[in-house]
Amino acid sequence: MAARKPKTTAERAPRLIVDAVDFWRAQYNQAKRDADSARVKPAGKGKKEDGSGGEAPPTILANLVRLEREAWREYKAALSAAEASTPEVLAAAAGGSPDTSLEGEFLTAQRMQRDAQAAGSHVAARQLFCDVRAIAAKIRARDEAAEAAELAGVDVSVVVEMVCTVASSLPPALKARLLEALAGP
Repeated sequence: MAARKPKTTAERAPRLIVDAVDFWRAQYNQAKRDADSARVKPAGKGKKEDGSGGEAPPTILANLVRLEREAWREYKAALSAAEASTPEVLAAAAGGSPDTSLEGEFLTAQRMQRDAQAAGSHVAARQLFCDVRAIAAKIRARDEAAEAAELAGVDVSVVVEMVCTVASSLPPALKARLLEALAGP
C-alpha cells in the first residue's frame, strides 16, 4: 500500500474571503448549488416500496431556497455598499471634504439605515437606528447646553422681554390661560 501524501494547509482549509462582495457572491453560488442539488432526483437511489424517494424533503428544499435568496440580498447590499463607498462617490457626496460634524454623522447613519432596510438586512438596520437615536440625543444635548450657556449671562430684564415677545405671538385663548396661570390662586 502506498503512503498518501498529507494535505497542505491550503488544501484543507477554504480560502479566506476578505472582500464582502466576493464573500457574498461565493455564498450565493454555494447556496444555489445546494438548492439545485436538492431539487435533482437521484436515479434509483433511496427508492421506497411506494415508489417515492430520492427527493429532498420539502423543508430542506425550502430552507436551501431561503438561504439562496438571503445570500442574493446580502450580495446585492454588499455590492451597492461597495459602489457607494468609492472615494469618488464619497468626495462628490460630501462636496469635496467629509462632514465630521454631528449633523453629518446623523445624515450618514440615516442613509446607511435606509440602505440596510432596502437590502433586507434588518439586524444592521436596527443597529443603525440605535446609532441614529444616539447621535440625535448628542445633538439635542449640545443644543440645549448652547442655549443654557447663552441664557447664563443674560440679565433678567432681557429674559422677561423675550417671554413677553413669545407670549404676544400666542393665540388669544392661550394668552388668557397664561394670564390666569400667572395670576395664581
